[in-house]
Amino acid sequence: MTATPPQFDPRARLALTVAFVVAAFLTGVIRNQLLLLGLFSILVAVLGSVRVRDWVRALAPLSVLVVVLIVLNTVFYASGPAWVSVPVGPVELALTPGGVETAVLIAVRLVLVAGAAAWFALGTETERFEAALTESGVPWSFAFMLSLTVRLLPELRARFRTIEESQRSRGLDLSGGPISRIKARIPMLVPFLVATIRSGYELSTALSARGFDEPGPRTSITTVEHSPIDFGVYLLAIGVVIGTAVFL
Repeated sequence: MTATPPQFDPRARLALTVAFVVAAFLTGVIRNQLLLLGLFSILVAVLGSVRVRDWVRALAPLSVLVVVLIVLNTVFYASGPAWVSVPVGPVELALTPGGVETAVLIAVRLVLVAGAAAWFALGTETERFEAALTESGVPWSFAFMLSLTVRLLPELRARFRTIEESQRSRGLDLSGGPISRIKARIPMLVPFLVATIRSGYELSTALSARGFDEPGPRTSITTVEHSPIDFGVYLLAIGVVIGTAVFL
């Protein structure tokens, strides 16, 4: 038998996510950013509510963006003695230690923020998140929209993967370098956008049929309660922010 992963209260999970996002912007040192990223990676593995493989797979699309950011920021944030300089028209592009440091800092910060958001989205059930917000006094309509937003990104990713697999079964070639793979995926944007718009219309019709705009109190079969481990997550979130502000 396999152990059941812990079901954290969505509010505790959100607090820990926000804590790491805030900590990512509190420090401007690469070493500290890498320390935070390593700590968060360990938490993902230890807490067990999200499989590490799924978490890494969710961050995979960032790889191209991270490379682009490193290249652009290395050039535009150049400072200090130039290691290599190349004149391009009226400007001179230089590779400097300050530019490399700033570029890596921004890239690591992006990975940390995106990793925290992915951890929250992958491990949070939308029904429990909505119920937790409602029990905390958030208006139901606003809580529903937030829970729908959390569910939106995984659904879009799954829809795009379905379209990609169907196109590959029809002979789509995704071999080659990153540029060629991006060009091969461009034709998939049209069916992806059509499917997304159609899904939005279907959702709007379903909500209208179920009286989304009708006033009055609402009930839910889903309830959430804090457990002792949730209070430990709250303390961990506070410790991350205070530790970053004081020691890092």
